[in-house]
Amino acid sequence: MKRNTFLLIIAVVFILAPTVVMAGDPTYANVQDWGAVGDGIADDTIAIRNCINANTHVYFPPGTYRLTEKIVVMWGRTIVGVENSPESVVLKLDGDFRAFELQLGTVMRDLTLDRTTENNTEYCILAINNNIVLERLHILNHRSHLPAIMAHTKNNIHVRSCYIENYTKWWDDGRGEGVFGVGIRFRLCVDSSIKDNVIVDYQDWPLPNNWQSGAIEVSDSVDSIVSGNYIYQSGDGAID
Repeated sequence: MKRNTFLLIIAVVFILAPTVVMAGDPTYANVQDWGAVGDGIADDTIAIRNCINANTHVYFPPGTYRLTEKIVVMWGRTIVGVENSPESVVLKLDGDFRAFELQLGTVMRDLTLDRTTENNTEYCILAINNNIVLERLHILNHRSHLPAIMAHTKNNIHVRSCYIENYTKWWDDGRGEGVFGVGIRFRLCVDSSIKDNVIVDYQDWPLPNNWQSGAIEVSDSVDSIVSGNYIYQSGDGAID
């Protein structure tokens, strides 16, 4: 009886132990094995796109990976950096473009996305299908009038424990200049959640006549949860 109990405890501990992806893990394709350099200078777009297209599980080892074009993530992909250390993997978005479009069942976690341009006109991440999880992502210097993370008419979209910094920009929308931008926007979503995120903007804009920015915007959504988020300097409304 004691022996059986001992074996049961070992089995439970093994099942509950977290999975930490390491370089060389055969479960995950390493983007550097597909030609990505990760030095912040070389254009790694094609290598990363090829790796994601060919593999369901993709790992970024520490480095700075320069992207210059949009990447469409095929269905059922899990894309990860270093566990609990998103600052170790930086995807440098060199230009004004939509960084990622996410298909059905995408999981992304432990990555930093940092734009190099100031006056942007695109999303950073757009969910174009259902059942998506974004976890422990850092999105820096988005500086666009469109949201950093956007989901429209989708189900089971979950954004949690992410950090979004400097997401707004000064822009003229035809009705006068002002501050525009949103950290996370859900519209017509079902069974989705925005939880435990930090959304801040330290750009110290002058007080404008037209200030249309919100850290989180959720509209016409059903059975969705917004909770535990920290917000700093968000203009008209912290949560709309």
